[in-house]
Amino acid sequence: MTDRATVERLVREWFTQTDRVVMADSSVQVRVHPSGTSAWATYLTDETDSTKGTGTTEYLRATFGLEKHGQAWVVVQAHWSVATGPQRQPLRRAPSN
Repeated sequence: MTDRATVERLVREWFTQTDRVVMADSSVQVRVHPSGTSAWATYLTDETDSTKGTGTTEYLRATFGLEKHGQAWVVVQAHWSVATGPQRQPLRRAPSN
């Protein structure tokens, strides 16, 4: 397990070195627990970043846990998964109606 300070340093380094980030999201789903005070959201994204002219694309799945605080929904947990190896594929978007 990596400590918080190390993760924060690595994320800050990534942002300072990256020239551009483009995200294409799809398959957004939000579910609210019957209590009305918690929810979770999921989506798929193609994230392309460019650093000094070199671009890379990651195919990600994201999950967020939310809690209702007063009138506002607050993200209390977030997780991204990155597909690796030969199974990595760009998003296949559902046709629009």
